[in-house]
Amino acid sequence: QQESVRPPPDPLVAQASAHDCLEKGMAAYRAGQIDESLKCLRKGIQIDPLAYRLRYQLGLLLARLIFAPDTRPNQARRQSK
Repeated sequence: QQESVRPPPDPLVAQASAHDCLEKGMAAYRAGQIDESLKCLRKGIQIDPLAYRLRYQLGLLLARLIFAPDTRPNQARRQSK
C-alpha cells in the first residue's frame, strides 16, 4: 500500500523535497536497502512529478531488479574478500 504524499505548494520547496528523496533513495540503494530505495524514489516522484532524475534512477533500479536480480551494490567488493 502506497501512502499519498501531498506536494508542497511552493515549487522550490517541492524540488528541494524531491531532491532529498533522491539522495535518500540513492544512499539506501548503496547500502543494499532496495525496498527503502524504491520507497524514497517513488515518494520523490509524488512530490515532484517532473523530477526527471528521480524517474531516471527509479527506471534504472527497476531494470536492474528485472534483468540482473543478483546484482547488488558493492557485490564485487564483498565477493573479492
